[in-house]
Amino acid sequence: MNLTWFAKQAVTTAFLGCLGDLQLSADTLGYNFANVTGFAVLSGLCGAMEPICGQAHGASNVSLLHRTLLRATLMLLAASVPIALL
Repeated sequence: MNLTWFAKQAVTTAFLGCLGDLQLSADTLGYNFANVTGFAVLSGLCGAMEPICGQAHGASNVSLLHRTLLRATLMLLAASVPIALL
């Protein structure tokens, strides 16, 4: 999946580089802004949930697993609203 993601970004950058410097600069700024404000924040929140869910699953604690998934989903939705508005 990461290889496909990077390949898509490389092809997009190559095509925008053919259009001109302004388009290439706009793409780079937009991609970096989206990466810092959106992807990094949401990936970090998901990564924080993973060990708790893994431990709950390993301990066969379905109640904790359910609560963690529900809280993490609500927290991700709450974080997504300001990011979408930004």
